[in-house]
Amino acid sequence: MKADTQQVQVSDGSLPLPAKLAERASLGKRIWRNWELYLFVAPALVYFILFHYLPMYGIQIAFKNFMPAKGVMDSPWVGFAHFERFFHSYYFWDLIWNTFGISLYALAVGFPPADYSGARLQRSEERVVQKNPFRP
Repeated sequence: MKADTQQVQVSDGSLPLPAKLAERASLGKRIWRNWELYLFVAPALVYFILFHYLPMYGIQIAFKNFMPAKGVMDSPWVGFAHFERFFHSYYFWDLIWNTFGISLYALAVGFPPADYSGARLQRSEERVVQKNPFRP
């Protein structure tokens, strides 16, 4: 006896899997049909590739004994050896405290003047708007 090849509709009203695959357009056709959308997304994609993905190639220098004559790919791999040497260095804690000190100093000296200037500018804008309600 032959197996029944007729496809029955599923109870939720959706089509069975083989029929769904038959109706689905190929990737190339979908891209061609919506080329404007892909053109719209292209600059963002190029940005992320150039400034976020490609720089990952250079990060591996931290894990290699980099020699400019050999290049990045041919330099020997050393793993965490450079990091261990830095963490056990005599100057490690001095460098950490200097980094935090400079960051806190930059916040303490840089933030209040900018905040004060912004508040003054906002107050002066409010006075101008109150005097001239037709200003854009």
